Amino acid sequence: MIQSINLKGKELQYDLIRKDVKNINLRIKADQSISVSANPSVELEEIEDFLGIKADYIISALAYYEDL
Repeated sequence: MIQSINLKGKELQYDLIRKDVKNINLRIKADQSISVSANPSVELEEIEDFLGIKADYIISALAYYEDL
């Protein structure tokens, strides 16, 4: 399910996958796609808080892949 979030003034889209995992998992691929997997019991607000904490990492990873 494609979701949208604003991180540090950038509107980003990420693919949210609900599955039986213990933690919230974040993957940033070379094609600059963002994928997040989380347990179905995890609230969307908690996932977005997690992404907010990881905002610096996400933006720097996207910039890294943009330069390739």
